[in-house]
Amino acid sequence: MFSVQTNELKVTTETITPEVAYKWLSKGPPKSIQQRSLKNYKIRRMADDMRGGHWSLNGEAIKLSTSGKVIDGQNRLHAIIKANTPIKTLVVRGVPSKDFVTLDSGSPRTASDALKIAGYKSVAMLSGMTRSIINYEIGGCVLSAVAQVRPTSRMILERVDNDPGVVDALKFFDGKYRRLNGLFSPTIGSALYYFWHKRDADCAKDFFHSLLTGENLYKGHPVFALRDRLIKSKTLRAHELKTVDKAAFMIIAWNKYRNNEEINSLMWRRFGPNAMPFPNWE
Repeated sequence: MFSVQTNELKVTTETITPEVAYKWLSKGPPKSIQQRSLKNYKIRRMADDMRGGHWSLNGEAIKLSTSGKVIDGQNRLHAIIKANTPIKTLVVRGVPSKDFVTLDSGSPRTASDALKIAGYKSVAMLSGMTRSIINYEIGGCVLSAVAQVRPTSRMILERVDNDPGVVDALKFFDGKYRRLNGLFSPTIGSALYYFWHKRDADCAKDFFHSLLTGENLYKGHPVFALRDRLIKSKTLRAHELKTVDKAAFMIIAWNKYRNNEEINSLMWRRFGPNAMPFPNWE
């Protein structure tokens, strides 16, 4: 058996039998992570190769945590059991659970994967919202499409882990965003809520509550003007807005609302001789 020992990791070449595979899987993943869903098509393909003698030692390793639990390689272990065939493979022991997001097992670990692995819920929305937050802090824009830097999965996971305000913003929107009915992107809305809640928590809650429900609004109210414009964008093709336009109108309405100013309509032009810079919130 090939074996290499470092201060942190132990790398060996071992023959893994179905019995060993079952024993390792039965331990479950480390408590700090939740592995991605099994890929049954991939398991069937690998099992066919193993059963037919086509599986080879290719450098991919089964990775175990410091407590001996499977961090990476669960599909391969399930394939060994399905094929009822032992295979020779690399095994790496002592991998910290927190480093699972950096591992590559043949399919990309997106930010959503990383967040799911870490045990978070509503990961697609959480990932998009956090990306928008980082985009604004780096380049001054919450829109991923025009961002100068694309945050990595590790950046997004570390931000969520270390900033309780991100999850709080998600909790405010999660469930409620279904009532938006396409009025605006919950990803952008929740990112704006994150920043505005830091400025004025009560004002931010009231702003989005009124926008989501239509309660306590009247003509001249900035949120009334915003809601009316977003509804027209959804229902009338001639008034359809892009995400960047919606974000701009939301910021303009927020500024007016926070300053207790009334407004009958919102104005912002992205193109043409009278084009306006993207607004900043107050």
